[in-house]
Amino acid sequence: MPEDVISHGERLIGEKKFPQAFNLIMPYAKKGITDAQFCAGIIILSGELKLPKEHLGLTSDRLGLCWVEKAATQGNVEACILLADAYKAGEHGVEKNAQLETFWRKMAEENERKIKH
Repeated sequence: MPEDVISHGERLIGEKKFPQAFNLIMPYAKKGITDAQFCAGIIILSGELKLPKEHLGLTSDRLGLCWVEKAATQGNVEACILLADAYKAGEHGVEKNAQLETFWRKMAEENERKIKH
């Protein structure tokens, strides 16, 4: 079950075993599973993987945020919040952008409401 694999991957992230978590989660992220996409982004953003300075034409920060954004666009609340925080602070390779911060915060709120109902 993907949920079991993702839970195991999350435990590995908590234990700072980023390469193992990445190898476990990435096949599911590529299949579009939201929680796996978010985890992949978190792992890449941790900076603990041995990625080239630019991978696929992107810095590791931008690559990590790409995976986070994939999860956010599918309704992952944590991913929306991470994006809002990145745009607020100008972190992870993005410039400060109040409009995008507001957009992602609203998305987080909307998705949170959907989960509660």
